[in-house]
Amino acid sequence: MSDNRVSTLEKNLTDISNNRLDAVEGYITDLSDNRVSTLETTLSTLSISDVSGITDELSKKQDEIKTTSNLSLATLDATGQITCGDLTIDGQSIQTYVDNASGSGLTKSDIDGKQDILTAGNNISIVTTTDTTTNITTNTILATNEVTQDDLTSALSLKQQTINASVQLTTNTISSSNITGRIGTTISAPTISATEKLLVEETDINTLIDNKVSSSTPTSAAVYFKARGGLNFEINSGDILEYNTIILNEGGGYDDTTFEFTAPVTGLYHFILSFYSYAAYATEVEMYQNDGVERVIEILRGDGFKKYFGSVITFCNEGDEIYSKCTLNSLLIIDGSRDGNGDPLCNFSGFLITQMSSGTYG
Repeated sequence: MSDNRVSTLEKNLTDISNNRLDAVEGYITDLSDNRVSTLETTLSTLSISDVSGITDELSKKQDEIKTTSNLSLATLDATGQITCGDLTIDGQSIQTYVDNASGSGLTKSDIDGKQDILTAGNNISIVTTTDTTTNITTNTILATNEVTQDDLTSALSLKQQTINASVQLTTNTISSSNITGRIGTTISAPTISATEKLLVEETDINTLIDNKVSSSTPTSAAVYFKARGGLNFEINSGDILEYNTIILNEGGGYDDTTFEFTAPVTGLYHFILSFYSYAAYATEVEMYQNDGVERVIEILRGDGFKKYFGSVITFCNEGDEIYSKCTLNSLLIIDGSRDGNGDPLCNFSGFLITQMSSGTYG
């Protein structure tokens, strides 16, 4: 029995009579002795291991939870309401998380407008396939009554690639107010219609066509000449035939001092000459074209006192020279005197048939 209880008991017993006091004291003595004996017996039976076990179990128990306590749990599961002063998650209060979310503009309506997780349903099928060779797993979304991947691929194949300067454009009909084709770009269509202008490098197509037609249309300058000889010019072998009187000379190609025609333009020409053979001797005339190299383009032969004609068609580059030489015995370049002024019995003439850019010698 503790001292406090004994003191209290002694105080209460003060008023008890001596007879009753003696009886109580005897009872207390017997009670105390029995209790002490019982306690001593119990303590004597406790081993050291029992005391250690009690200590271990005690260390596992939760301290008394107060309003100032910090509670650490792996999982908190409550069927009712949880009330606390401050709820902390990873070192931040729940209020901080709410404030941050509100500051970013996130609202409930934002969340409500988001797509739910896609799962297999009436019109969406998520098919998982695994390539047995590469062991790569692929998820494919299939939809009924909706656009499929095959639909998109097919539609994409029909689309025109982005048009730029390097694209070759082919289509059926092109119709626009203005169409401009740039260098490196080809526009091909059965019908190209521009209500305003069809431009090629900022030049109207009509202008280009007109220029092309104009540049491709053959144009011939007027080039022709005719010259006759004097009275009884005897030409010996090796000499140039002399036609010293100019009758016509459009283009200025004939020179009555050298007796040569020089082509003023490139093109196809026709040349004609005439002369008399002399007495009973045979004679020969060769017509030459000289472009730096002298070559024969025609040969005429005769004998007796007769008039001979010769002509040739040949291509001349600008600057080519045309002339004739006696190459055998001699001949005559003469004029008649029927009209008192002399008839043009022997002549050298020629004219431009057409201008050309290239040709071959006959």
